[in-house]
Amino acid sequence: MNQERFDYRTGILASPSEVDAAEWNALLAQQSQPTPFLRHEFLSALHATRCAVADTGWAPQFVTLTDPRTDKLVAAAPVYLKGHSYGEYTLLCIIGGVTD
Repeated sequence: MNQERFDYRTGILASPSEVDAAEWNALLAQQSQPTPFLRHEFLSALHATRCAVADTGWAPQFVTLTDPRTDKLVAAAPVYLKGHSYGEYTLLCIIGGVTD
C-alpha cells in the first residue's frame, strides 16, 4: 500500500489575532452544529476585553493545524490553560478536520 505522507504544521498561538478570522470561521461553518462561542470574533472579544487572559487565570493557547501544501488552516482549537480553579469547568472543542 503506497500512501502519500503529509506533514502538517502545528501552531500554539497566544492570541486569536494570530489566526486568520475568515479561515477560522470557515472551519467552524463546516461543523454540523456551529456555535457562536467558537467564532473568531467571540474569542477575540474575550481576549481584547481581558476576560480570558493569563491575569484572570485563563491563559489562551490557540492550537492550529495547517496544510503546508496550501498554507490553509485545516483544524483549530481554542485551549485555555487554567492558572487556578474556582469551580469553573473547561470544555475542549476542535473545529475542522483533515480531509483529502
